[in-house]
Amino acid sequence: TLEQAIYLINTVVIPAIAYPLIVASVCRCKLDAWDTALRAIVAKAGGVPNTLPIHIYYMPVREGGLGLRSLAYVNGIM
Repeated sequence: TLEQAIYLINTVVIPAIAYPLIVASVCRCKLDAWDTALRAIVAKAGGVPNTLPIHIYYMPVREGGLGLRSLAYVNGIM
C-alpha cells in the first residue's frame, strides 16, 4: 500500500543511503535522481497519478501531503 511504501522508504531506504553521505560527497543531481526514483516507487505502490505536484510528496501528512522524506533535504543540500 501507499502508507507501507512511504514507511519503508522513510525508515529503511533513506537512512541506509543517508548514513554514508555523512562522509561521501554526492552531487545534487544524483540526489534528485534518487528522489525521483523513490517518488516513482511510491506512486506505483499507491496508484498516485503522475500529475501530483512534487511538493505534495514531501509535505507532512497533517498538512495534506504524503510525508515522504527527501534525500536532498536529509543530506542538508536544500
